[in-house]
Amino acid sequence: MQTCRDLGFDAYEALRASLPSALTAARFARLERYDLIFADPPYAFSEYASLVASLGGKLAPGGLLGVEHAAETSLEARIGELERSDVRSYGGSSISFFRHTDRLLEEEGCLLQVDS
Repeated sequence: MQTCRDLGFDAYEALRASLPSALTAARFARLERYDLIFADPPYAFSEYASLVASLGGKLAPGGLLGVEHAAETSLEARIGELERSDVRSYGGSSISFFRHTDRLLEEEGCLLQVDS
C-alpha cells in the first residue's frame, strides 16, 4: 500500500484472490471498474486468455491491465475486448499490458483517446 501512496493514488483497493475463479465470487461481483489492474498468477498458470478476458470486464474505459508471466510465455495480441498494448521483460519475467480496443470505447460513447 505504501507504493500506491508514494505514487500519489488517492483511492485504491488491493485485493488478493485466486484468479480467474474468484471473479465470479460474490465479493468480487459487486466491485466497480478499475483504472489499473495488476494480476500476478503463478508461473505454472496456463489460463491467461480466460484471466485477461475476465478482468477485461472489470477494467474501466481507458484503464490498463498488467499481467505478469514467464518471459518465454507469449500472450495473444487480442483477448476478448482487450488488445495488448505493450510487453516489458525483466529477466525471466514479463508483464503484458492490455487496454480496451478503440472500437469498444467508441461503442460505449467514450470520448477518451487511448494512445498506445
